Parts: sequence; structure tokens; C-alpha cells
Amino acid sequence: MKQLLPILLCTVAMYSAGCASNGISLENFGGRSDIPKGEKAEIYWSFKHADSVIISGFSSKFAPTDKVSLSPEKTTTYRIVGYNSSGDSLAQEWTVNVYAGSLPQGQDHKVAVTAPESFLTHNHDSAAKTYLRQMRAATDKKGNPHAMRIVKSRVSGNKHILRAVVMDDNGTFVGGLGKNGDNLLEWKIKVGCDGTAKEIMTESVTQFDPETNNRAVAMSLCLDRSENMEGIMDQAFQGTRAFVTSLPSTDYVNLIAFNQTLTQTIAYTDAGYARDFFTYVQTPKPSGLSAVYRACSRGIANLDAAVSNADISKVVVLITAGADNSSLFLSGSDIASQALQSGTAIYVISLDETSPEQFKLRYIAAATGGKYYSLDKQSIQHLPEILTEIAIAQKAYYEITVPKIDNYAEKCASSVLTGALIVPTKTIEDEFMIYPDSEWEQPATQMLVQFKAPNAEIDDEYSSSLQLLAETLQKNPTKIIELVGHTELQEKGDDATAIALLRAQSVRRKLIKSGANPDQIRTRSLSNKKPIYMIEREERHKTINRRVEVRWLDPTLLPYEIEVGTSLSEEDALKQTEQWEQRGVKAYYERIVIDKNPGYIVKLWGYATQDEANSAAKMLRKKYKTEAVVH
Repeated sequence: MKQLLPILLCTVAMYSAGCASNGISLENFGGRSDIPKGEKAEIYWSFKHADSVIISGFSSKFAPTDKVSLSPEKTTTYRIVGYNSSGDSLAQEWTVNVYAGSLPQGQDHKVAVTAPESFLTHNHDSAAKTYLRQMRAATDKKGNPHAMRIVKSRVSGNKHILRAVVMDDNGTFVGGLGKNGDNLLEWKIKVGCDGTAKEIMTESVTQFDPETNNRAVAMSLCLDRSENMEGIMDQAFQGTRAFVTSLPSTDYVNLIAFNQTLTQTIAYTDAGYARDFFTYVQTPKPSGLSAVYRACSRGIANLDAAVSNADISKVVVLITAGADNSSLFLSGSDIASQALQSGTAIYVISLDETSPEQFKLRYIAAATGGKYYSLDKQSIQHLPEILTEIAIAQKAYYEITVPKIDNYAEKCASSVLTGALIVPTKTIEDEFMIYPDSEWEQPATQMLVQFKAPNAEIDDEYSSSLQLLAETLQKNPTKIIELVGHTELQEKGDDATAIALLRAQSVRRKLIKSGANPDQIRTRSLSNKKPIYMIEREERHKTINRRVEVRWLDPTLLPYEIEVGTSLSEEDALKQTEQWEQRGVKAYYERIVIDKNPGYIVKLWGYATQDEANSAAKMLRKKYKTEAVVH
């Protein structure tokens, strides 16, 4: 699996920890305009560290700091993307609201939002008691412990420091449960794996609450808008909105919506402004791939750039229905390193328990000291409660100090900690993973394109990620990739093989057009032999199965090739290559010089030994009456 990510270039992967400081950021942006029909709206922007800007619907490029006047016929949302030569990009959206007639005097099209100013509230829904929902005011009587959750861990010297929250049956934080604060309770910590566990000594238990720990919280919310979110996008977005509108104005928030492209929906700001800005933001339409690692990396970088006060607690929350499949140059271990260096825990809220590769998401949370939460599609209404618990847990909590916990990697893949709070009538427990399986750190697959229809047409939304890959190949001329086409399950036999190959060939054409060297690109078809979803219950399962993946190849493993033709035309060389691929062999072409003129040579590849290549060349000469020279 590690061959998927052989390079982590600082000049390309701007999302990694070492490069985040030079990432593109917004210095000035509006986000919304209201105009009568027939009049013009002025869109303006200022991107820092960008070289150029592209606006959806425009063929020309704009300067990093610029503006443009528009007069759409109907309400339109424009995507504005800043790019730089290192391959980084940042997208933002501006909605021009077109209405008939004139605005009534004093009306500004804002939607009134009523939100509590603080989490110190006692208005609650009696039906929702699972999550920590509020902090107890100082005048309140201590409640009875009903549930306990371990929400964070970190290493400090030779100690492990665990963070836990305790709540009563109304979801209110219960204080006064320190190690020696109550003779009727006891904290116990066990750690182990594979069904075995040993108890470790609890050295101290310290309570932190708003009276002594008046910390603000800065949160980067990373909201998935990929094809995985089909059918649940609106509920997830509205749940996120409900949470943001309930945040105290003293906290800070940044919202990133992502598929294979990152859109900074709400730039880092105080919660008061964010809740106001949220009234303008519409639910994104789910489509495309999922760049989970890039989104997390951007979230960490945004917090690092904005937060200089050590008293502000930094948190990234990933809200997603699937694992990463398109970050290309990042792995889970890269994100863990960046998060630990930043001092930022990542909390993961999975919205689809049936999704494959859930353990990849568990890795992100465990490796950064955060908590993994999981909701099925029938329980997404609890999303605001989980977000609220994460926010409150940065202000009201217990810190449990224990000796540094050994990594049992030599005995089992991952280590799980069990915390127990023993009270007079019961024992309250929670599990927390502290050492995830290192096998989970790499993405299971890296996709470039998905296809909504059973054809080989590439949607424009993939242009920026394909451009990034093309530039990466240009900067790494010795690297070789293989594009692998796939189909949905209902496509059978030769038809499935053919359409999967056409998809890979379409991506190759796009990469070449974007400047990639064709001799660095190989293609093949896997037909319907390797679906992501073995049972296609929903239309999105078919879309995800219709895809092109990318693999990094090591040419030394299959060193022998067969030259089968030359051409003075690149188009002809490409047609020859596709013809050989349709015959069932692996082919590519490379640029050469013929009689001092540009030329192209077509080669077949994938032969491990010279005998194998010689045998194949002999067969090709006989069957296709062609020259076939082994190299």
C-alpha cells in the first residue's frame, strides 16, 4: 500500500505540515450580493500566496487581487478559485441574489437568527440525553453521574494525560468528582488489546470548569460534500448550521466544505459573525471525491495561522460519510504529524456506519488524540449534540494523569484504553483508542474521477485536481503512474472492459492536455472486478464504482518493453496507443526526436523478464504483422 504515496513534495503538497505556512489564504472577500434584475453586482477578492484566480463561467484568468462586474439573469453562485505555481488551490463561493423590482427600504435580505449566547443554558430536549449538552451554572446543585466519555489524550513527558467528561441524565456536566473529592467514587483506567487488559495506576484527577478554565475554543469544521453525502447532505449541513448558531460569540469557527476541492465556506472568524454569515450559505450539492486528508490539513493550517493565543483551544472536526480517496500526496500519518506539531486534536464524526474503510477514519482521530464518533443515517439529527459535546469538552472536563502507556504494537495491531468511573450504584465505562493500527494510515484507494453516467465523459469539477497531478508529473519526470478504469457491477463482459479502459484513456488525454508527459502515464482496465461497493443499493454506489484510480509504479519491477511503432503526430500516436490497449495489452507513447523533428514512439509495457518480452514480441509480429522490438 505504501507505493501509493512515494513522494511528499513540499512544493506540491502544500497541505502538509511543513508547507502550510505558504498555503493560499483569503485576505478580503465578500460572499454575497443582492441586485435587482438587470443591474450589476461587483465581486471582489484578495488571495494571499496565489498566482492567478479562475471564476466559474469565465475562460480567462484573473489577478490574485481583483474584481469583476456581473449581471446574471437569475440568482447564481460563482466558484472563485485561487491557484499558485506550487499546485495549491483554495476555493470560495459568492452568491449573487437576483430579485424582481427594488429592495424595500431597510431590508437587507438577512434571515434573523436567534441563538443562545452561552452553553450555560438549561433549555433542553428531554428526548436527547446521550451527549454532553450543557455546563452547569455555579449556583446549580451537582447532578448524579449518568454517562462518562473519554474525549482526548496526549503525551507529556513520561505521562499520558486523558481528558474525560461526565454528565447527568440531562446531558449536563457533573463536577466535583476528583480523585479524592468524593469517597463514594473511584476512577480506574485499563489498557490492552485482543481481549486482554491490565489496570494502570491513576496518579491524579483534576477538574477544569468555566469558572477556573475560561478558555475560548477555535474550531475548524470540515464538512464532506462528496458523492458519499448523497441523501444526507442537507441534514448534515443544517445540523452544522444549528451548532454554529448556538456557539458563544467568544468562540471562533472556520467552515471548510470539501470533495476533491476545498471550499472555505466561512473564513476563520468569531462565532457571532459566523452565525450571521451562515444565513447566506446554501447547502452544497454533493458530488465528486473525498479529500479528507487535505481538508484536515487545511483546517489545522487555518487554525495555526489565525490562533496565536495559547489560551485558545484548537480543534478540527471532520464530518464525513467516507474515508479519503483523493488527496493524492497525503496519508493519515502526515496529518497526524501535522496535528501533533500544531497541538490540534482531530475529532471525527462518521455519518455512514456502512461505509467501507471506517478504520481509516478511526486512525485520524486516535493518532491525533481526538475522539471518533459514529452515527447511522437514521441518527444524523444528533450531529449538533456531538458538536456541542466536543466544544464543551474543551472547557469543562477532568484530566486524568497516568504513567505513559506502552504501545502494544508487537502484540496486537491497535491498543484500546477503557476508563471506568465507579459510583455507588453502577460503573460507568467508555473506550478510547490510543494507538491505532499503522496499517490504517494509508488510503485504500486514490481516485481521480468518478462518473455519474455510464460513459467516459469527465466533469469539469475534476479539472483542478487533474491539473495538480499533471504539474506533479512535470516536476517529477522519473515518476510513472498507472490509470486504472473501473465500472459499475451491472456492466458485464467486453462492454465493461471497454468502458473502463475508455475512462482511463479520457483521464490520460486530460493530463496530457494539462502538460503531463505521456511517457509517464500507463492505463489499464479492471472492468467490474474490483468494486468499492459489492452491493449497489443506491445510485451513489454505482457512481462511486464508476471511477478511475491512480497508482504510482516502480519501473524496475517490470523493466522490459516492446517498441511497436513511431509517428510524427501526437494524435496518431495516441490513437495507436489506444488501439493496442483495446487489443488487451498495456501501452503508452513517449516523445522523441526523429530527423531533428518532434516524433512519438509507441511502446508496450509490463514484462518482468526478457524471455517474457521476446515471447510476446514474437506473437505480436505474427498476429498483427507489425515490427516489435524488445528494449
